[in-house]
Amino acid sequence: MLIKPQQKNFDEWLNRIKKFAAEQLTGLANDWQEKETPEITKKDFFDRVELSSIVLEPKNNFIVYLHDDDMFFGHIICVYGNLDGKLDSANIEG
Repeated sequence: MLIKPQQKNFDEWLNRIKKFAAEQLTGLANDWQEKETPEITKKDFFDRVELSSIVLEPKNNFIVYLHDDDMFFGHIICVYGNLDGKLDSANIEG
């Protein structure tokens, strides 16, 4: 499969967002799990989340919505950032 430069850049950007979400929320994901459930690692978290949508806001801000793969029982994961490259926060919502 041939990947165009734009696609490669997008994939790298999305992977950065997923990694940020994993760093911010893996501990919380483990808090939400049943006691007999195996621990979720940052890699597990990264591999499990999937892009849902991207919302562009005024002043170059954005929100990336990620599916949680039921780590938070169907809540959505939101990553907030700026098109200049700064990622501000990752939360669960909904």
